[in-house]
This record gives sequence, structure tokens and C-alpha cells, in this order.
Amino acid sequence: MPDAPDQSPKLLDQVRQTCRRRQYSYHTEKAYVRWAERFACVHDPTHPRRLNEDGIRAFLYQLRTIFMHLEWEWTQHATSCDLLPAMYNLPEIDESVDWLDAQVRSEQDAQVQRRLQMLLLLKTGQAESRSAAARHLGVHRNTIANWLGRYEEGGTGKLCEIQEPGPDPGQQSIPSEAMKALKRRLSEPEGFGSYKEIQRWLAEEQDVDLCYSTVHQIVRYDLGAKLKTPRPSHPKKATRSK
Repeated sequence: MPDAPDQSPKLLDQVRQTCRRRQYSYHTEKAYVRWAERFACVHDPTHPRRLNEDGIRAFLYQLRTIFMHLEWEWTQHATSCDLLPAMYNLPEIDESVDWLDAQVRSEQDAQVQRRLQMLLLLKTGQAESRSAAARHLGVHRNTIANWLGRYEEGGTGKLCEIQEPGPDPGQQSIPSEAMKALKRRLSEPEGFGSYKEIQRWLAEEQDVDLCYSTVHQIVRYDLGAKLKTPRPSHPKKATRSK
């Protein structure tokens, strides 16, 4: 009599189920699934469950080799295209230290003042890199890079231009058709049990990838909707109630 087919979930399905049981975000789940696929491909046809620590070390060693090769190729390309100076060198600050210091002291707008402060830090050498300037000002280094790009484009005039705030997150993050579908689903009796479930539904059904905080902002505050089922209480609270 032939053996009964194996009814246990496949490896990637197990990864998905575990991520959802632990309430990981949809983006984290996708990342874990991709890493599991890579790991399985490296050791094919051996199932990961039968691999020991040596198998994991071999996988990590292969990744390290690949990344080192890609880094070498990128460095060669960047050097040949003269990209490295543009990435690592800071722009020349034309304004004098005295002028920048006076502008920083007299500026009333806090946003503009921080941008001028960045120029002063770089001019005086108190910050020797984008990361150092970011630490001084309490912003991300990408923000510093964006400010420097504006300065190179149009000097302090362009740097100090403050853009008007854009539309609400819900208006710019979700297409109109997807927003209509979300409203219909929220109005249905079954609704959603968690914001992560909404996040996953938007990604799988509407092809809209949003972070958890954006989903929470749109559903809870922009739409004023509530979850249909109560969130599970913490085990310690249940113990106290008993």
C-alpha cells in the first residue's frame, strides 16, 4: 500500500504562518520568505530541517563571497566613472564663517536655521562628513545629503526654501480605487481584526505596500474606522483578573 502523501505545510508556508502567528509586518514576512528561498536554493535538494550549523555557515560564507564580489565590481565601476569623489567629497562652502554665524544667530525660522547651521558646521570643520553633521543636528544623514544637494543646486537661497506640506497621508499613499475598496471592506460585518491584517490585505489584494504606522494613521484617524474584533489582552492582565 503506497505511503500517504505528506500533509505538512511546505517550508515557505511554514515561514509565512510563523510570521503571521508572531504578528510580524507584511514587509518582514516577505523578507523572511526571500531569505528562506535563498537558503533552500543553496542546499538543494537537502531540506533545511536536516542541515546542521555547518550548512548555515556555508550559506553565510557564500553570501559574504557574493557581497564582496559585488562591492569590488561597484568600486571598479565607480572609479572608472569618477563617481567616488561625488559621493564622499563635501561641496565647497562659499560663504564665510562670520556671515554664516550671523545668519544662524538672526534667523527666526527653526527649519532654515538648522540648514544654515549645517553649513557653518561644515565650514568650520566641526563636522567633517554628512554623518557627523547629521549627529550634530539630530537628523538623518540622507536629510543632510538632500540639503547639500539643494545648496549645490542654488546656494543658500535654494537651501533655505521651505516646501509647503503635501496632502494628507491617506490621499498620497493609497490610490482612489484602493481607498474605495478599503472603505467597503471596513464597513462589512467581518471587517479586520488588526492593523497588520489591513496592511497585508492592502499588499495582497490592492498591490499597495504601506508601513504599519501609515496604515494605522489612515484607518484609525483619517477614516475614523475601528477594528471589528477586540485585540487580545496581555496574559498578565488575564492572570490578574482571575
